[in-house]
Amino acid sequence: MKQVVHDKRYIVPKKALGSEGQMSIIEPIKWRDYVVVDPSVCHGKACLKGTRIMVSVILDNLASGLTVEEILASYPSLSRESIKAAIAYAAELTRERVVSIAM
Repeated sequence: MKQVVHDKRYIVPKKALGSEGQMSIIEPIKWRDYVVVDPSVCHGKACLKGTRIMVSVILDNLASGLTVEEILASYPSLSRESIKAAIAYAAELTRERVVSIAM
């Protein structure tokens, strides 16, 4: 599914949301409500609010093929929204800098 970013909102086909033939605007999750950086917690690494679970741990689990449900079972203090926020935080970081990748 191709997404078009429009004013920090995503325009997606409603088919992706379960309705045929129409477009819908989805507001992105406000990751700042879920992700915190505190020098006294996990050496200042980005963590999900109220936990010592680093965003990188969530991303590593997703990259390894775990489902959101499996992550929630392993970390019951998290919510589906906090996992979405971790992904949104990572997406934001990729917009902020360029990382060279060797070919």
